[in-house]
Amino acid sequence: MEEENVDATASPAHHHRSHQQLSGTLTGTSTGTLSGGGVSGGVGDMTAVHNELLWVKANLNEKELELAELREQHLSLVKQSEQARVNWEEALTSKDRAIEQMEAAIVAQDRSIKKQQEVESVRQSAESVDPSNSLPTPTPGGADANVSNVNNSDNTLADVLTASLAHPLLDDLRTRLSAAEKSAEKYKTAAHSYRKRAKAAEAENQALRQLMVSAGMNVAGHGHEPAASVPLPTTHTPAVRQSAPAAPVSTPSPAYDASDVALRERCVLLEKQLGSTSAREQAARRALADAARVQREVKRLLLKINCSDSDTTT
Repeated sequence: MEEENVDATASPAHHHRSHQQLSGTLTGTSTGTLSGGGVSGGVGDMTAVHNELLWVKANLNEKELELAELREQHLSLVKQSEQARVNWEEALTSKDRAIEQMEAAIVAQDRSIKKQQEVESVRQSAESVDPSNSLPTPTPGGADANVSNVNNSDNTLADVLTASLAHPLLDDLRTRLSAAEKSAEKYKTAAHSYRKRAKAAEAENQALRQLMVSAGMNVAGHGHEPAASVPLPTTHTPAVRQSAPAAPVSTPSPAYDASDVALRERCVLLEKQLGSTSAREQAARRALADAARVQREVKRLLLKINCSDSDTTT
């Protein structure tokens, strides 16, 4: 009877029944629990979570690169906006200078006209008192010479005023003002495009955060303490995020102030969201480490059962 029992325990059927009993009592899930289904199910879930985390990490790296590119574009727009503001102020300064020159010419012309009117009034007064007391024949340096000089001065000022109105400086000023307006429109369009891309990046980042939350719920939340974090196998190291350098302190024009502030706030918001996503990723890594620990425990139990079976057969 003892020999028959030894033969029965050494048969392949006995080993098959032993593995069936093991699969019914030892069950592993991705959270490390040992109740219910089977070791293969836990390993499969852990592999799926691992692949999902790798995919999420790759997408996060892409979003970080895109955010860095958007930040560089934003800084370029800020610099271009500042340059446009400087050009605009220079154009306004040139315009004010031209206006001052024209005003000075107009004041000089008014003085000349008043002087001419005074000379004419003196002439008419002298003729009305005694027609014979008309002004003498013009002599060099006489009154008529003064009138002639006034007329010549008046004509000269009129020519100067006309030349000032048609001065090349004014044409250049008009050209620069037109170019500044076109540049401002271009920067506004670029800022609007940047805001649209920032909103799209924010939506994609929100989706990634939800995916990380979902992965964390599948991996953690069953009463096990998370193990120490272990690095995931990656083909490259994610770039370290750095805050954008502060823009030069200046007083921007009202046309760009609101849009620049909105763009800076959007960059700060995206950086905060990426930081939150990174924390979710760290939690998922800890949960994956916990699952790896459970897998090692299951393998150890399997080796122990196999050793006990081999001892029984011998």
